[in-house]
Amino acid sequence: MEGLFAIIVRIFAGAAFCFFAFAPAWVGFGVLAQIIVKPSELDLFAIAVLVVCFSLLYFFLLLAYRAFTGRGRKADGGLLPSWGMKSFVAAYGVMAVLIIAFAAYNGKLNGVLGGSLNLFIALSVYRLLKWRESQHRFNA
Repeated sequence: MEGLFAIIVRIFAGAAFCFFAFAPAWVGFGVLAQIIVKPSELDLFAIAVLVVCFSLLYFFLLLAYRAFTGRGRKADGGLLPSWGMKSFVAAYGVMAVLIIAFAAYNGKLNGVLGGSLNLFIALSVYRLLKWRESQHRFNA
């Protein structure tokens, strides 16, 4: 039986992935509705936007499903391959650094604190990924 903390973390992670899936869904379905109303606006740019938005939507919903159910990849039980998780965490860390920089530039203490918290989360997850990789090397 899973602990209460693990269940709460799974629900929080799934909700976060659903939140991140909202933006590409909003843009993708907005462009799709515009194309249905006015088919003459279908061009290469609209097709590229649709492909990128629905790919991101699928990616985030897949991660949300894996987080909610606790079923990871069959190979290692993780949400993504290690390179995928590292790149996702790196992008999250860069976003946190940019939040800190913009908030410091504008003199917003709340933004600096929030960005610092996000940076701490990114660094913690990265260290956890490195630790997990070291454990898998010893298990082989």
